[in-house]
Amino acid sequence: MAGKKHHRWAIPSAVAAGAVIAATVVMSPWSAQADGNKDADATWKTVYGSDDIGGQYRSIAVGGAKDVWAFGSKDSTEGDKSATRLTHWDGKTWTEKSAPKGSTVDPDIADASGPDNVWAGGEGADGAVMLHYDGKKWGTSQLGSVNPTDVEAIASDDVWLSGDGSGDGTHGTMKHYDGKSWKDVSGASYAVRGMDSVSSKEVYAAGSDGTQPTVDRWNGKKWASMKVPKVDLGNCEEAYFTDVLPRSSKDVWAVGTMACEDEEGPDEQSLLAHWDGSKWTMKLGTHPRGFEAVADDGDGGMWMATQDDTYYHYQDGKLTAFDLGYDQEMQSATVENLPGTTAMVGTGALYEDGDPPDPQSYGIVAAYGL
Repeated sequence: MAGKKHHRWAIPSAVAAGAVIAATVVMSPWSAQADGNKDADATWKTVYGSDDIGGQYRSIAVGGAKDVWAFGSKDSTEGDKSATRLTHWDGKTWTEKSAPKGSTVDPDIADASGPDNVWAGGEGADGAVMLHYDGKKWGTSQLGSVNPTDVEAIASDDVWLSGDGSGDGTHGTMKHYDGKSWKDVSGASYAVRGMDSVSSKEVYAAGSDGTQPTVDRWNGKKWASMKVPKVDLGNCEEAYFTDVLPRSSKDVWAVGTMACEDEEGPDEQSLLAHWDGSKWTMKLGTHPRGFEAVADDGDGGMWMATQDDTYYHYQDGKLTAFDLGYDQEMQSATVENLPGTTAMVGTGALYEDGDPPDPQSYGIVAAYGL
């Protein structure tokens, strides 16, 4: 829960366990402002990573204001598998750390509730592989046949893992860790792409039913589906949420993507949805990238990451784009807040010629106000 997950609030008691939470549809268009600075004294910049260092990054977890982990894979040698990459920031220096012996998983999900409860995971040869740091050492656990999509660390004995149980985005799976073992939990309606919690009794899971965006909510006993407004797909194949940010019972945000096709090939539009306690407002973007992740900015606004070298800041109805200026394609973009500050961190992997199938160049850690 560190980084993007620090908010604590309670849902009104009128919401019954297992109930479908209704919503009123309000649709409105929006677009990004030109590149600019949220703060004249701060900007996004690369703070670690280069062609010489190599490797890649896919996920990041924040254990505190001076405790950040970036995860990915090291460059492989010919005929060898890539090794797991763990990079740590202690408030001053970025340092490459040793992964568990023999670990080859490329973690694309991560979260932390503090410096002694850090989780990262990905899909290995035999299913989900989870790495856990207890403040002293890293351990590994195998979780079988599930494609992990996100992890939510609330406490050392309260961790959620979401997955795509069908492989086609139509069926979600949930596992819960109680401090001793992982157990399957039924109830998540569809494939989950992002989670966030406000307490052990309030966990949100955002994703898709294969066509339309979805949100499920855990109330401490069972999962309940929120009634999310349907999106007019037009020439698009699917609309889905990738992440969720709850602030209060009347202030919940979800971000995502519309996957479209035009005469020139695949295209994307962004989704930004808001729950005000009584209705959802679904906003459709006009810029050509969907949102991959969202995090509180520590000052009443929020940051969104995309699958390119642009971060977006949203506050008081204004969306501002911040371009890192890379000529290459940046994917696996993430964003997290450093608790108690307005500083942000994120990771990405740069690819040659802007095409992910081409050889990867290198991974970077980007930061704002750090």
